[in-house]
Amino acid sequence: MKDVLSLLSNPRIVLHGIGDAVAMAKRRNYSEEELGELIKGGAVSEAFGYYFNEAGEIVHRMPTIGLQLEEVHKASAVLSIAGGESKAKAILSFAKQSCQNVLITDEGAARSLL
Repeated sequence: MKDVLSLLSNPRIVLHGIGDAVAMAKRRNYSEEELGELIKGGAVSEAFGYYFNEAGEIVHRMPTIGLQLEEVHKASAVLSIAGGESKAKAILSFAKQSCQNVLITDEGAARSLL
């Protein structure tokens, strides 16, 4: 485990998904109170256990073992995947992290972004 975690401290390429904040929190069995706090904080996106508002600011962080946002910023290439019209706000929110080199998406999300 220690060897794997040490590899994560200096990634070259990161491939990850961008999620809708509330949908991801529900998948993680957040309580109604926790969901309310996310909504109150304006959370619209989630990636790596971090929840972001429309301005791209972190409004909540779920403790996780694995890749942290600081390490993502060190990567040479970051490929983000998100699709569907409903993900447009989430995509824009995470894009403000300035670590997204490539976005892989579909027509629905692309039209909403435009």
